[in-house]
Amino acid sequence: MNLLAEQIKNAALDMGYEKCGIIKISDMTAYEEKLNERIERIPEVKPYYEGFYRFAHLQDTYPWAKSIVICVRQLCINLFGIIL
Repeated sequence: MNLLAEQIKNAALDMGYEKCGIIKISDMTAYEEKLNERIERIPEVKPYYEGFYRFAHLQDTYPWAKSIVICVRQLCINLFGIIL
């Protein structure tokens, strides 16, 4: 892994993310198809996932981009439905 990628990942972890990865923007080509499949399998999630379509054509929106940084954090909801 190159130095810049390592610095980006370490910065994300320092900011409280649990994991961080970097992918090529070309790895997103099947994203819209997979999103459609997920919504087709579980139609109730459509309102939640509709906002994710904006990530489907990132290469068109940002033609200069080569990579995407993906950071993950855990979302905890207690018995009362309050996000912790």
